[in-house]
Amino acid sequence: MKAPTIKHEDYAVIADCIAVSFERDLASFSQIYRTMNAEYLENFKKAISKLKNNDSTNAIVVKQKETTAKLYKQADELRRSITFLKDYAERSGLDTSLLKVIVAKINGKNIAGVVKAVRDAIPYYGDNMDRIADMPDGFLENVVEQTKQLDALNIQQNTLMNERKHHTQVNKEMYQLIKKYIGDIAKAGKLIFRGQKKEDEYVISKIVARAKTNKQKMEGIREDAPNPLYAN
Repeated sequence: MKAPTIKHEDYAVIADCIAVSFERDLASFSQIYRTMNAEYLENFKKAISKLKNNDSTNAIVVKQKETTAKLYKQADELRRSITFLKDYAERSGLDTSLLKVIVAKINGKNIAGVVKAVRDAIPYYGDNMDRIADMPDGFLENVVEQTKQLDALNIQQNTLMNERKHHTQVNKEMYQLIKKYIGDIAKAGKLIFRGQKKEDEYVISKIVARAKTNKQKMEGIREDAPNPLYAN
């Protein structure tokens, strides 16, 4: 029989259910499985507590999306400046190949490449400022500042990506640990209490069904609760 699929949001509830039965029957478990003792129970409870107190990746995802939006907005602003610089350079008869590289990097969303390309190009146009008649004062300095801001956002984005990967890995290991506890206890419990009423408390499919029923009952209670705004 295929094991029931357990949603991440239900792991803690199911673990709590089986932990209650396991703690009550600890003496029976310890008698047959030496390692399934008080220390094992304590470690199981700690794992459940850690799972419940774990921060989700949702906050990181939101920050990542916000940073991405800022990053692309900053890239668009830099693109506009580079477009003007290219026009100034063409009017002055200067080479624009370095600026074309920048635009290509922006279009390809290669932010690290954009930053490097700008840093490579700025010295050339700085050395030829006296030939660029149309360029406003402080224009190149503004391009440099825009590039610094873009670089900072890119670093922030990469940091958030790494945090998300790390957090996802930690979560994966945490759920795997809880899953192992649930599976090991359930298997042992079914063997120990085979043919007895207690056996049902160690059948994962029945634990899942019981947990869902309790969840639906709680949601029903919340829905049926009187609205205090309309209380007599």
